[in-house]
Amino acid sequence: MTWSIPDWKKPWSRHTASSARSITHASLKKACVRRPLSSRSRKWRSPTSSWGSSLKPHIPVQKLNVEFKARLESLDAVRAKLRTLKPREAGTDHQRDTYFEVREGRLKLREGHIENSLIFYRRADQAATRDSHVQLASISNPSELRRVLEAALPIRAVVEKLREIYFVGQTKIHLDRIENHGCFLEVEAPNAADADFFFRFFELDPHALEGRSYSDFATVGR
Repeated sequence: MTWSIPDWKKPWSRHTASSARSITHASLKKACVRRPLSSRSRKWRSPTSSWGSSLKPHIPVQKLNVEFKARLESLDAVRAKLRTLKPREAGTDHQRDTYFEVREGRLKLREGHIENSLIFYRRADQAATRDSHVQLASISNPSELRRVLEAALPIRAVVEKLREIYFVGQTKIHLDRIENHGCFLEVEAPNAADADFFFRFFELDPHALEGRSYSDFATVGR
């Protein structure tokens, strides 16, 4: 069957949510849960081009994403299906995310070959599609900024991952590999309708969206 991006003005059916199952890191044969998506559309306030190098340095961006993260057995099938949409491929990035202790939300410094940024975000820790309020600043000197942040704030976690970065329209899609923790699909959409489309497009088993941040279970030694 041939898939195409739908007319977003058409209403979409919602999917029934189920609660998150516990995750066994030794096995990746778990599916993904989700809750019903909001019917409210939200305006995308960031540039439509990729994060990181395309942003002007030190100019913060504020936006509201509708996101979900799914644990996968393998990236191959999802990657092949995604490429039928002819996405823009930004490349594969080896990223190191350092999370710092803050009073609310999460603050992380991302160091990579493609993306280098300071990101603060607030979202519910639910195994579900959820809103994420993001403030992001692209940076050119992450190692220097990391030293300043380490002097000022306690480190909460350090996460390393290999991330494939894709764009379909204004939706950003990540295919992540984390050593000892498996493979993940992450979708950051500008509105609920787009997120709903990609959940159905990838034909995800409605049993296990991953609600936790990588910082909650994939911390490496530092």
